[in-house]
Amino acid sequence: MKDTTTLSCRNISDGDGYTYPVPSYIPSALLQDEDCEQEWKNKAGEFLSDGHHHANKTEHPLVRNETIKNIKVSECIELHHSVTCHGSSQKFIHTYQVINDTALSFEQQSNSTTTNTTIISVVVPLILIVVLIVGLQYIKRYNKKKRSRVKGSHINEEAQPDQAMELVSTQSTPRAYED
Repeated sequence: MKDTTTLSCRNISDGDGYTYPVPSYIPSALLQDEDCEQEWKNKAGEFLSDGHHHANKTEHPLVRNETIKNIKVSECIELHHSVTCHGSSQKFIHTYQVINDTALSFEQQSNSTTTNTTIISVVVPLILIVVLIVGLQYIKRYNKKKRSRVKGSHINEEAQPDQAMELVSTQSTPRAYED
C-alpha cells in the first residue's frame, strides 16, 4: 500500500527538530513484529533509521531521535517510510511531503532585516552629509560676514578726516625754484 501525507513544517516542529509519526493505518502490531522491518529514508533514498535506537550504532546526522512510532530529524525534509513484512508479504510505503512554512517565514524575516539594515545604512550617512554641508555653509557665511566687518572698519579709519589732515601736513611742500 502506498500513501502520501503533506505536512506543515510548523505543525511538526517542536523547536528541537521535526517529528514525523508512523501513519495510523499501519497496525502497531506489525511494527513490533520481528518478521517486519521498517525504514526511514530521505528524498534521495538515503537510509536514516530503522525505527530502533541502537546504542553502539552511529546514526545519520539528521536523526535526533527514533522510536517505532516516529522519527525526529533536525531538518524539515521530505521523508519516505516503509514497513515490509517478509512472512505475510505485506508492504506499506508512505511518503511525507512538506510545506516548508518555517523556512519561508525565516526568509521573510531575513529579507525584512536586510531591508531595514539597508535603509539605515543609506539614510543615516545621507543625513550626516546634509548636516555637514549645511554646517559648512553656515561657517563659510559667518566667516565672510566677519571678514567684511574687519575690512570695512580699516577703510573707515583711513578715510577719517583727522588722519587725512595729518598725512597732508607731514608731507613736504614743493619749494619754489630760485633763479
